[in-house]
Amino acid sequence: MLPCSQATIIHFPTPSMPGTCVAAGGYNRGVPRKLNPPQADAPWFVTAERFTMLLDELVAATRGLDPPPDSVVGAKRSGLFPAVYLSYKLRLPMFTSGELPSFPACRLAWPLVVDTMAWSGGGLRSLLNELERMGVGEPRALVMFARDPLPPVRGLHYLHTSDRIVHFWYELRERPAEEA
Repeated sequence: MLPCSQATIIHFPTPSMPGTCVAAGGYNRGVPRKLNPPQADAPWFVTAERFTMLLDELVAATRGLDPPPDSVVGAKRSGLFPAVYLSYKLRLPMFTSGELPSFPACRLAWPLVVDTMAWSGGGLRSLLNELERMGVGEPRALVMFARDPLPPVRGLHYLHTSDRIVHFWYELRERPAEEA
């Protein structure tokens, strides 16, 4: 985990930004709800360019882990971009969270679970617990953003903290003509 002096804490304004958007992290069963929609100029919005910089930050943070990871596990959906990038840049085998039943725990002892955000930490805890059940001693997780205050996840490493769910460029959607 980064010391507080090295972590960037992002405090967000709370202006009222009414609008309709699809819930972050999924389509909420296809039903739009009233939320603060992702906006490209909002401080909690990550553009594609910033996302690329965050991927490079993940590589640097991963290189600083001791012991170094011997594989990367991408959490479904949002963790796959970071996992593929880390796998390519660091020449590590990559697995998706869905492939854990066939994870070669006998050969790979230091997997790193990656994702973009740790809000409640439930998904990461589940993946880390599954790896522990498979015999991996102390699996770790690395995320771009962790909730402030930090979610209770053992082995959690993060680049930045946030007091609001961070939205990414790929969450923006065009409104159908009848909604505009």
